Amino acid sequence: MLKNICVFILTGFICLFSDGIKAEVRVSAPLHTGISPGESVIFPVHLSGAAPETGIRGYSFRIVYDAELLSNPAAIRTGTLSESVSDDNFTSARPYDDIGMYSVAAYGVSFAQDGVLVNIRFDVRPDATAVSANIIFVSPNQKTVLFTGGYETVSAGFIPLRADTDGDGDTDLGDAIAALRILSGLSPEHVQALADIDNDRRIGMAEAVFILNYVAED
Repeated sequence: MLKNICVFILTGFICLFSDGIKAEVRVSAPLHTGISPGESVIFPVHLSGAAPETGIRGYSFRIVYDAELLSNPAAIRTGTLSESVSDDNFTSARPYDDIGMYSVAAYGVSFAQDGVLVNIRFDVRPDATAVSANIIFVSPNQKTVLFTGGYETVSAGFIPLRADTDGDGDTDLGDAIAALRILSGLSPEHVQALADIDNDRRIGMAEAVFILNYVAED
C-alpha cells in the first residue's frame, strides 16, 4: 500500500494520502474570541486526544479569517507544544498557492499530549466594529493534516469546521437549512461568508451536503 509522502517546503507540507492512521484526535480553535480595536488578540490552537501511540510528529494547517477585523497573523510557539520545534522545522506564512490565508507547519518533535499546539496572534484593525472574531480551518486536505515520523497521516478532526453557515458557533441542521434557503434564492440573516467549504466564494449545495453528512456522523 502506498504510504503518505510529505515534502516540507517553505509554506507547509504537500502530502499524498493513503488510508492514514486512525485516532480520536482533534485540533480546535475558539469561536467568537473577544476583540478590541487597535489591540492584539491571541487564538490558541488546541490539540486533544494525543497520546504516544498516535505517533504524531508534525502538523500542517491552513486558516482563514476576516481581514476586515484582523491583520498581521503571527504564530507564537513560546509556552506551547511547539516550543521545542527548531526554527528549521517550523514555518508560518501566507500560502504560496492561496489555499487559505495563513499557513502554519511544524515537524520533528513528538506531540504526545494534549495542550495548546501553537498560538496565533493578530492585530485588530483600528476601525474594527465587531466585538468578536474567529479563525476557521480550511477544510482538512493535504494542506491541513497531522502526520507521524513516517509521514503517514493521523486521522483527526479540525474544528470548528468551515460550515457554520448561520454563525451560531455550531455545525448543525440549522446551517444546512440556511444553505438550502440560499440555494432557493432566499436571504437568511447572519450568513457567514467563512462557512464556504470549497472555496468557490458561495454558500450552496456543497455546504448543505457537507453539513448533512457531518450531522449524520456526529
